[in-house]
Amino acid sequence: MRTLVILIFSIAATQAVASDFPATSFNGYSVTISIPSTSKINLSKLPDGAKEKAETVCASVGKSAKAQSVQQIADFRYSAFFLCM
Repeated sequence: MRTLVILIFSIAATQAVASDFPATSFNGYSVTISIPSTSKINLSKLPDGAKEKAETVCASVGKSAKAQSVQQIADFRYSAFFLCM
């Protein structure tokens, strides 16, 4: 029973992390990831979850993600643009 509870919690935690960084656009050549943050973000300080999400999306077309730019789009929200190469 305890193992089942731990397994369910792990799955829920994984899904919560993935949904923190939604892909807002994807065209097979590039992907834009939305990043919630209370601190300033730049290319050298991208959260791992955002990079992982971009890699996952680009992998769906057999490519890998390369970060190109980051911009603040609202208070506490950034947008990261990745090329799928």
